[in-house]
Parts: sequence; C-alpha cells; structure tokens
Amino acid sequence: MRAEPVHPRRRDRPTGRRQRTASRHGRQLRTRHLGRKAAPERALYGIMASGLIENMLEKSMQRVESRKAFRRPLADYQYVQGRMSDMKIASVVCRLMTYAGLEKLAANTEDASIVCSVGKFLAGEKLLEAAEHLVQLHGHLGFMNNHLSRQLRDAVGMRIAGGTSDIQRINIFNQMRHQHHLNANAAPVHMAAAE
Repeated sequence: MRAEPVHPRRRDRPTGRRQRTASRHGRQLRTRHLGRKAAPERALYGIMASGLIENMLEKSMQRVESRKAFRRPLADYQYVQGRMSDMKIASVVCRLMTYAGLEKLAANTEDASIVCSVGKFLAGEKLLEAAEHLVQLHGHLGFMNNHLSRQLRDAVGMRIAGGTSDIQRINIFNQMRHQHHLNANAAPVHMAAAE
C-alpha cells in the first residue's frame, strides 16, 4: 500500500490551474490557484460560522423569551440582550468577511490572502464566543451532555480546523511583511522618478 500519490505535486509553487468558488450571487468565480497565497477555503469558514451562529441565536431567543427570572422573561435583562447582540454582530461580521474575501480573490488583489485569513480567524473566534453565550444563556441545560454542549465542542473544533487562530495570525503577519518588502523595494523607483 502506498502512503503518497503516484505523482506527487510540489505545493510550494503555483500550479497554474484554476479553481472554482461560488460567489454570494451564486455564479461561479474563477480564481487562479496560487498555492499558499490564495485560500478560498479560509474565506468560506465565515459563512459556515455565520450559519451556525444564526442557529444558536434562534435557540437562544426561544430560551430567553420562554424562561423567566423574577417574573420577567430573561430577554428583558440588559446582560442577556448584550450577549444576544454580540452573537448577531458575530454572525454579520463573519458573513461580510467571507464576501470581502471572495471579492478580493475574484479580483486577484494582493491582500486577498490577508482578508481570507482574517475571515478564518474571526470565524473561529466568534463562533466559539457565540457557543459560550449559547451555553450560558441556557444555564444548567447548556452544561449537560446534549446538543447545546455539543455545539460548544464543535466550535472548538472549527477554531482548530483549517488552521488555528495562531496560524492565521502568522499568515496575516507574513503577508503584511511580504507587502512591506514589496513596497520598500518599489519606493526608491518612485522617488527617483519624482526627482
């Protein structure tokens, strides 16, 4: 049995092949495969996180409307409203970062990889934060071994899958550094032309 493919490909340089990714409008975009630099799969984590957070929001809203404390629904309390608002903000941010990343990839801009890494980073962090809110808003039910606690475990897994938050920070920094070196090397040419 073979452990690697018959014709291994080098992953450290562009293959020149094109990959297809779906845009927010449903049409197919063609993006050039650039090895480590373009990462449409990183951008898509935001859509997954947004959908999961919206599901958590629905469950939480049902809970805070039906559960009462001191003869008032939990939804009447500012602390609960803040958590629910944070979850909605997280969902919107993750979705918008995905759209921004896909648009940058379609336009083949230099900062596409940074935007995709930021989207993946925020998706992992915000999904975990929303899952913690979900568990806390459900009180003791959130800590039982059920679908609520499973969503928290899944959120931890999604934060790791596709590159941990620390790896995304490294990707972002490396791309920033690369852009800085490109700009530094291009600056003398622009100054000489101005003189």
